Amino acid sequence: MGTGRCPEGVGMKPLIIVLIVIALFCTVFMYLCLAAISSKYSKYEEAEDQAMAAEKDFENKIKAYLKEQGCWYIKYWGGGGFTKSGIPDLLICCNGRFIAAEVKSSTGSPTDLQRKKIREIRDAGGIAFVLYPEHFETFKKMIQKIKEGKEC
Repeated sequence: MGTGRCPEGVGMKPLIIVLIVIALFCTVFMYLCLAAISSKYSKYEEAEDQAMAAEKDFENKIKAYLKEQGCWYIKYWGGGGFTKSGIPDLLICCNGRFIAAEVKSSTGSPTDLQRKKIREIRDAGGIAFVLYPEHFETFKKMIQKIKEGKEC
């Protein structure tokens, strides 16, 4: 009994076949699980890419308008090691007024840090806000008022 051998008449082949089938089943199951997770992640990533593209298109529309109006602006990117996070996307100077716009797509929302920076700019006397595509016409009217020297 303690010899480690199979009982007489029972070979190792059936046991090996059972182990191979179990390993194959586990491999297929893991593959299907990974495929399902990958598919969900892909859809999330695709939606995020579309939102970023929409935001970039909107940002380009804003920059074209500002250039047409003779306003100075710079696109600020806070993703580098030597830049501050939370600074609004567009820093604008129009008729001597400082304006900061955090550009978002219709479905985007600012982070808490971005909201904080907008409050700090307002507290310092600047104009700062989150700009959504549906408010672009209002933004254009504000720029026109600033160019005319009117308060907004």
